Amino acid sequence: MTNMIPKKAAAISADLLKDIARLKGLPVGVVVPQQPGSALYPVSAALLKAQETALKNAEPGQEMPDGTIYLGKYSPTGLEGNSLGMEFNVVAAKEDLPEGPRTYVDTVQYMAELKNWNGFDGAGYKNDKELYNALRKDAYNGQWIIPTFEILRGKDEERKDTTFNSLFAYRNTEAFKGTFKIAARRNNDDDNDEPNLPDSYWSSTEPRDAPYGAFFVTFSDDHDWNDGWLYKDDRPGRAGRRLSCRPVRLVPCT
Repeated sequence: MTNMIPKKAAAISADLLKDIARLKGLPVGVVVPQQPGSALYPVSAALLKAQETALKNAEPGQEMPDGTIYLGKYSPTGLEGNSLGMEFNVVAAKEDLPEGPRTYVDTVQYMAELKNWNGFDGAGYKNDKELYNALRKDAYNGQWIIPTFEILRGKDEERKDTTFNSLFAYRNTEAFKGTFKIAARRNNDDDNDEPNLPDSYWSSTEPRDAPYGAFFVTFSDDHDWNDGWLYKDDRPGRAGRRLSCRPVRLVPCT
């Protein structure tokens, strides 16, 4: 069969490639894979421009042109507390990770296998340390990630308050409202035998003295406690807790 795609449709200008890289959170110099015809990219140049413009003046809870929800600007620090010298716009998915809740280990695996979910792949970082290392090495390519505890709760790895606009703080704001599981569960006893805790959300941050655990946040409003840490997987004689996850992406500030 004769190829009916015009020759001009098989090429993309360098400027458009750079714009696409920025939207996807990729380093500008990275070559973005191309395909022929109308399948070149799922986003248009107009959407790219609209997204870039919206990020300059976005407010927490604002829905973005690409369907994500803006959360705030994020300057990550490593586990030693030193700034990585980078600044990102944090955008969140407008829905939880599908087919949840699940253990933390299963959540990481699901993220690693996530392909073209709302336009982007997932990254299976096992903890926030792996994320920080990827950022330092310029190896993070704009994928969906499990939020750090700071992004999820507005606290650092030692559970000290930060100034970041967290998902928990804005869970009932603008476009975020009604998208989280905040219905009360049967009781608020952390020692009960119910393994599924859909109103609680995983972070990728581990307690410093317990790498077998991960911090979480409970989003329902009727609990005396709303954060802590849980084991990442099943333990002998007891099923591991299964929590929800709200993926986020980091888009470099320009």
